[in-house]
Amino acid sequence: MAYRDRGAIHRPDLVWGLAGRVPGTVLGAWCLTMISNENLAIGVGVVVLFGVVASAAPFEVRPAPRSLLVGGVLSGFMGTATSIGGPPLALLYQHESGDRFRGTLSAFFTAGSTMSLVALWLVGSFGADELRWAMAFLPGVVLAFSVSHKAARVLDRGYTRPAILGVCTLAGVIVIVKQVI
Repeated sequence: MAYRDRGAIHRPDLVWGLAGRVPGTVLGAWCLTMISNENLAIGVGVVVLFGVVASAAPFEVRPAPRSLLVGGVLSGFMGTATSIGGPPLALLYQHESGDRFRGTLSAFFTAGSTMSLVALWLVGSFGADELRWAMAFLPGVVLAFSVSHKAARVLDRGYTRPAILGVCTLAGVIVIVKQVI
């Protein structure tokens, strides 16, 4: 997606977000060695749901250097510690065009996920078993990518923000329920 939507990547946003992703990734990997994954996951789920609720406030937080830096730190921490790193930046982009959202965030997550995987490998939380699980999901990723262009046209008709809020809510609920059950 990053390659397909490369023309819509907002490079200054990408730089600020990735600058935050680096320390967030290190913090997330370190926390995995100190705190139980269950407690981290519940905390992250609550933070995500809070972010969704807070987005209904009368003020808008938009992508800007400071918010992207903070969002990058949160995304790096949350993505590395619990694999739910999308909501902090997705919520920042909920009022932006679909092209800018898709282009910039796909580039951010390509680089950021690579950082997280390296950090997880360094602390012993990513290896052959996790790689096999990832490969099992590859057909679904290919299928989703093949229909994503058509879905983007539908979402760009005013449904991008509701989709972002819905996916973030679902992610927050799933991560909490998964730990409680």
